[in-house]
Amino acid sequence: MKKRLFIAVKLNETTINELRLFQKKLTRELPFKGIRWVDPGLFHLTLQFLGDTEESQLPTLISNLESAASKVKPFELSVEGSGFFGSNASVRVLWAGTRPSSELRNLFNEVILATAFLRLEQDPRFSPHLTLARVADWLPKEESSRIAQIITENKAKVFGVTKITSIYLIESVLNPAGPVYKTMKIFDLV
Repeated sequence: MKKRLFIAVKLNETTINELRLFQKKLTRELPFKGIRWVDPGLFHLTLQFLGDTEESQLPTLISNLESAASKVKPFELSVEGSGFFGSNASVRVLWAGTRPSSELRNLFNEVILATAFLRLEQDPRFSPHLTLARVADWLPKEESSRIAQIITENKAKVFGVTKITSIYLIESVLNPAGPVYKTMKIFDLV
């Protein structure tokens, strides 16, 4: 049997609340039907999406992630900036970013090494972000341009600093109402 998995870090409540307030501001400024806002309770920063993973691979995965976590010390991560994927005429995802962090990059590299046995296709570029919303591809160009404008106006916004002390192995169960995330295991950084 397979489980849909990803590896992530989570944010503190102060930062999540700032992201929630920003998201609420955006919903007022961008009242378009084609935007699906992410539930703030699901905010996280994905280090690697594993997709459908055989349960038989879990023991090796867990062991490797324990080893990876033991090689990284806890660190502070500044969540700041907003942006979008896509183009001005066709925005696809609204996101909040992070200040460049060698510690986060190191953690990402350790996770990639820990999951190498799964032989996943991995983009070597790492663009740390928290998804705030997804945008339908049928949204008119004018509305998409307005989204790009509002996001660009807020590109320097600072949401907070989070102490990263753990990585999370999370199962994503897809439902018609949206995904449900179940934490399978927490790996403390040392």
